[in-house]
Amino acid sequence: MNPLPYLPALAAALAAAACGVLFALSFTAWLLCEPAARRGVYRPRPWLALALFSLLSAITYTLLP
Repeated sequence: MNPLPYLPALAAALAAAACGVLFALSFTAWLLCEPAARRGVYRPRPWLALALFSLLSAITYTLLP
């Protein structure tokens, strides 16, 4: 069995997993912030990581042979 067709799907799955972990960490940081710090310039942005996770998960599903 040739593992080469699975390589792009594996790379996208690893990137999706990293974005999922980033979402969990940034969402926790966002919850622990004071309300004033949630609106600042340097606030955690968990929704961007969630969007990337969703996109990369869909790409992984598409690339699987």
